[in-house]
Amino acid sequence: MEHSHAIIETVPESFQFDSVAASTSSSSLEPNTNLSFCPMKAVKRGCKKVYDKLNFCIFCSKCLRGKISKHLLNVHKDEPRVMEINLLPKGSAKRRLLIGQLANEGNFNHNTSVLKSGKGHIVTARRSRKSSKKVQAVLQYIPCEYCKKFYRKDTLWRHYRKCYARESVCEDEAKIERCHGIASGRALLNSALLEDNETNVADLLMRMRDDSVKQIVIQDSLIRRFAYLRMESLGPKSVQKLGDVHRVLQSVRTLGR
Repeated sequence: MEHSHAIIETVPESFQFDSVAASTSSSSLEPNTNLSFCPMKAVKRGCKKVYDKLNFCIFCSKCLRGKISKHLLNVHKDEPRVMEINLLPKGSAKRRLLIGQLANEGNFNHNTSVLKSGKGHIVTARRSRKSSKKVQAVLQYIPCEYCKKFYRKDTLWRHYRKCYARESVCEDEAKIERCHGIASGRALLNSALLEDNETNVADLLMRMRDDSVKQIVIQDSLIRRFAYLRMESLGPKSVQKLGDVHRVLQSVRTLGR
């Protein structure tokens, strides 16, 4: 991750995606199709790999192509977490792990901003040379709660069993087997997409189907405010009835449509 011959370049302005969450009114919202993946270029003849992956810096949100370790270690060397990395031996497993965590957290922050605004490119753990622009395809990706990389829901379980960040947290093997990756990843993503005063809306998003209507609900502050007030009227979570929560969910989806 920190080879000296690796080239790091700042992506031109045309590739720098807006990471500011757009707040739009429900009257102007349409099913948004401006979400897509960061594509992978074809490997050049004579090369085994192409270093064109986009990473986003956790400190300055700058979009970089290729290895991000040089940018972190040189530009942000005064940051406490980077200073800790610089004290470790070069090439050590611990050093690579900490650099990878910083890169993953920067990409996670970018992805949540893109999902809020409804436009931009999602950075995933595994890329394809075909860039799908279907909102349904993008919403099939959720993050791992430990390393924060985005994986497809149907493959997250495979990564979850061997996640390097998870193994450092869950020392008990039995505890690792009982964890539920999809539910935990959804909870992490929903909490990042909502404001601090919208925690009760996270329960609705957990129950909601991953489609374009859900994306509209995430983007629209008025619909989220409506959902928050309706959930507040149901009282504490311990006394809420499942039927009442379901009726609120259907009302929110109706507004989204």
